Amino acid sequence: MASNPALDPEDTYMEDSFTGEIPTKPGKRASSTVVVDEDHPIDLEAYISNYDHDRSTVKRLLFIASVCPSLAPQALSKAVEYALEGRDTTLYHSVLTSYNNVVGPQNAVPVNQEWVETTASKAQAEKDKLEVELKMYTGNMIKESIRMGHNELGHFYRSHGDHATALRHYTKSREFCTSSSHVVDMSLNILELLLEEQNYPHISTYVFKAEAALEASAPGGDKKKQAG
Repeated sequence: MASNPALDPEDTYMEDSFTGEIPTKPGKRASSTVVVDEDHPIDLEAYISNYDHDRSTVKRLLFIASVCPSLAPQALSKAVEYALEGRDTTLYHSVLTSYNNVVGPQNAVPVNQEWVETTASKAQAEKDKLEVELKMYTGNMIKESIRMGHNELGHFYRSHGDHATALRHYTKSREFCTSSSHVVDMSLNILELLLEEQNYPHISTYVFKAEAALEASAPGGDKKKQAG
């Protein structure tokens, strides 16, 4: 594993609140139950088809399962299907466990061990490659390549559900930003991570960073900043 990039106090505080976990037990967060019957129908397949097959959609399906017991088997089955399209083996195990808890032992689905092992093997190979590349860029002191290297590792860890490590790489890329567009890119990466993690208290910080970078990049932006 790569050594952890240093964080400033603000980023360290934010990282401490990152759990990287997604609620997967139906009913864990539900405050009420939604009834689905002939008088109150819903076509879950049609509804969920409006969303990408990503981690956020898996969370949406988990929420549906938590508030609507009658849809839980279908929602969790779809969540398992989507998890298999991703690269997060921990998420897959967690969602599959929730599905099997709902349907019971007789209808339980076994772990797709071949997918788990293949995905883990590919992940290790990709991580090793990205870390070697970042080490090479760092040795050559190529700022743009170092920035992109941290971004790529951030994307990698995010896709595998390790949000805390993804955050460290995204924030580390800030040291190698050489333009306002780079700061915007860094801020958007972190904002997407915060939203996915539902870490709302820190969103305004990176919205401000992105807006400030956009203002600085606008014609006369530096003069406006000096005047202010």
